[in-house]
Amino acid sequence: MNKVEKVIRAISPSWALNRAYKRYSINAYEAAKPSRTNKKKGKGESGEFQVGRYGKTLRDQARWLEENNDLVDGLLSTLVNNIVGKDGISVEPMPLDYEGNIHQGFAKQILQVWSDWSVKPESTGNWTRPEIERLVCRTWLRDGECFGELLQGYITGFKHPNKEEPCSLQVMEPDFFP
Repeated sequence: MNKVEKVIRAISPSWALNRAYKRYSINAYEAAKPSRTNKKKGKGESGEFQVGRYGKTLRDQARWLEENNDLVDGLLSTLVNNIVGKDGISVEPMPLDYEGNIHQGFAKQILQVWSDWSVKPESTGNWTRPEIERLVCRTWLRDGECFGELLQGYITGFKHPNKEEPCSLQVMEPDFFP
């Protein structure tokens, strides 16, 4: 307690109590503050080491907040809506001919193949491309990363859900990797 707070406490104890309560409330929101559930991190460790060591704890906290806090869920939904989808990033093919002009016919063909592939791009065939984009974006925002593997060509023992194009995505949450 500094000198100003001691003077305030002597003049008006209720004012000093109110100031202390507000200070405590502000400090309660610090995610890096050591506590019973959030152990103090050591000094001098690299960022990669710290993520490897504490990443699971932070990921579990973020997932718990997403499930139990409407504000966090709304924030993630708003971010996902602004990054992918109608108002987010989209694909527009622009192949160039030898003179540097956009080849409109070929661009339409690419867009048609892209649209057909987008119906079942995922290795299980359960999700469409927009659904996969939203899931990957939300996982990336919440967990800090998301993994995927591009399965191309003919693979022994695997049948691509999209029969026209032998190309599928296999998306994986970061829990599957050490």
